Amino acid sequence: MYNIKTIHAFLKVKHPDHDTRRRGALLVAICLSFLAVCILSAPIILLGKIGNSTTSALILALTSCVVIAGILLAKKGCVKQSAILTPISMSVLVHLSIFASHGLNFFLYFAALTPFLTGLLTRRRFILPHVLLNIAMLWLAYGYMPERSNHSPLHPNFVPVLTLFHLATGALSYLSSYTNAHFFYTLLSTQDALKQARQEAIEANLAKSHFLANMSHELRTPLNAIIGYSEIMIEEGELDDLPPQHIADAQRINKSGKHLLVLINGLLDLAKIEAGKMSLDVTSFSLQAVMDEMVETSLPLVQANHNTLVISPSPLFESKLLTDEIKLKQILLNLLSNAAKFTSDGTITISAEENQNHSNFITLHVTDTGIGIPEDRQQHIFEDFVQASTSTTRLYGGTGLGLSLCIKFAQMLKGHMSLA
Repeated sequence: MYNIKTIHAFLKVKHPDHDTRRRGALLVAICLSFLAVCILSAPIILLGKIGNSTTSALILALTSCVVIAGILLAKKGCVKQSAILTPISMSVLVHLSIFASHGLNFFLYFAALTPFLTGLLTRRRFILPHVLLNIAMLWLAYGYMPERSNHSPLHPNFVPVLTLFHLATGALSYLSSYTNAHFFYTLLSTQDALKQARQEAIEANLAKSHFLANMSHELRTPLNAIIGYSEIMIEEGELDDLPPQHIADAQRINKSGKHLLVLINGLLDLAKIEAGKMSLDVTSFSLQAVMDEMVETSLPLVQANHNTLVISPSPLFESKLLTDEIKLKQILLNLLSNAAKFTSDGTITISAEENQNHSNFITLHVTDTGIGIPEDRQQHIFEDFVQASTSTTRLYGGTGLGLSLCIKFAQMLKGHMSLA
């Protein structure tokens, strides 16, 4: 892992444009490969006395300098300049090398491949000048080698053949560069479109969250009035001995209103969290006091399905907590409500233990003997509007926001929630 990170850091090019960084990293990798070839071939050429040792050493030194200069330019962000100069310098040095290597003609085939580097690293318009430069240097070497060197001259038929090879590789370089550029720019445009769509979706979601968060008063006020008047109707109906049907209707209104208020509160809490308007009120309080309140509040829900609520004895309940008491109560009440809803004739247990990873944290467990959650759905139950299954929604109701809010509250309190 360390070696991969080191190589990645070395190939990294400083430039704001993604395409330029990609070309720069490729250029650095090619230059490093070419530098390695020069270093490995130096002992063979010099110790093997292939041609003039002084000239060979000079050409190898110049080649190494050109490659290192190309790497430094690319690393500094001057990728365009380095990508133009490096392949051309390689071509020149390859043609010069035949004067020091007894006219080893196959070296010139390497020069015919340098236009591929030009097309890969720069723009297509530089390929033709590079090919013409290679052809010009080839014919100059053919004309001046007999005069400037004691080596055997290039064969007369070799030069036209190699000229055609230069033209062919130049054409292939152009086509390759065109295909590569078309594919890469298509990919970039697709990525830009996806980024823009994602940003628009985020902005739309934030706008929705801000709207719901600001609608808190407008939604709750009329609903509280409906709940309040229905309770008055129930009380007066019982005092005035109204028909049972009228009282039952008022009770249905009251029950539906409270249910709707719970749903609206969940949606508004989620909207506030997403909009960044949910604040914390951190205080110091007794955990035992919270447990006593949870038992008192949730006991009717637990007993409705003939369940038993058990508080597992622990000295940790005597601890003082420093966190948002209301958020902690919301989390525990939601978990106990879920346990009571999905358990029948069973046991619901609350226990506490020291957190193994953080000594200043306490881990609370809420367990039940209910219907459980299928394994393939366990990883999704903390997502917004997600429940264990569609059958669960039909039988037990709910919106799937309870656990989503719980885990968000836990994260706000610097804690964590998981399913065991």
